[in-house]
Formats: sequence, C-alpha cells, structure tokens
Amino acid sequence: NLLGKDQSGQVQSVGLDLYNRILKEAIAELRGEEVQLREIVDPELKIGVNAFIPERYIPDVSERLILYQRLASLEDSLAADQLRDEMRDRFGELLSEVENLLELMRYRALLRNHGIAKAELAPDKLVLTFAAQARVNPDRVREVIKLYPDRYRLAGNSSIVIKGDYRELKDTARLYRPTEELLGRIAG
Repeated sequence: NLLGKDQSGQVQSVGLDLYNRILKEAIAELRGEEVQLREIVDPELKIGVNAFIPERYIPDVSERLILYQRLASLEDSLAADQLRDEMRDRFGELLSEVENLLELMRYRALLRNHGIAKAELAPDKLVLTFAAQARVNPDRVREVIKLYPDRYRLAGNSSIVIKGDYRELKDTARLYRPTEELLGRIAG
C-alpha cells in the first residue's frame, strides 16, 4: 500500500517534496543504485541578502512562482546563465534583488552538487557544513587547512570555515568563487 490512503498522513507530515525524495532514496537503495547528491542534499542558505522576485519586475503571480521553481531546481552555473538570459529577454534587465536570487540559486546548486548541507555567512567568515553523503577527501581537507591556515579552518566534525571580510556583501556572486575553489581542492 505504498501510494494508498494509509500513506497520506506521512506525506502530509513531511511534505510532498521531502516524501518523494525519501521514497526515491529508498527505492534506489533497494535496487542497489547510487543516488546523486543533488537529489538528496537540499542546502540551507543563511546569507542575509535581499533575494526575491518583486511584483514590479514580474506582476503575474503564477509567472513568479514558475520562476521560483525553475530557480530552485538549477543544476549548475550554465543553467543559471541560460535562465538569466531568458529572464532578461522576457522581463528586462534584472533588478538587484532578482540578481541576488539568481546568484544564490547558482551558489545553492554548487553546494548541492558537492554535498554541502548548509552555508552560513557571518561578517568575518563563511561556514560550510557537509552532509553525511558529501564526497570529500579528508586528507585533502587536512592538506588545504595546513597549506592555508589563514584562509581555512575546521569547525567541528563536519564544517569548514572560509575566512574573509563579508561585512559589505552586496554581490552574492562573491561567495561562489572562494567556495568553488575550496570544494575543488577537497573533492573526494
């Protein structure tokens, strides 16, 4: 009775998206298949910038919702660039809030693809917390921290800190490059 009325309470309690993800993971595990990180990791971003689609940019509510869904499902930087071009063609030059949202979703795709569960920004650091499924080489993590102690440090068992001055962060794209550089160095 996988999809019957007995399961409806489970779906309501965890939400349809999460329920579908859990179901997909369980089926893949039973089949002996590997589930891709982007299908099981949903990064939480605590960045603190204005990132949304204002009504003055796209007046139609359904159009905004469709764009939010498309932004949330971005898989890589190329897809973000293509969506930016499409939005410019359809709605005009992106407002700063929309640009921030697009860059945050690009950043989220990078995090998801590397198994980062959470990114938290503070004035002097960016803290990345790894999901249990993250494909990280522990030897490379130690090597990077040893080579660049003024730039990186560990924070607990599953977090790494990228030190920097983020007090005046107005361009969310500034987060992408240092994160991409670090994740490239420590990928497993």
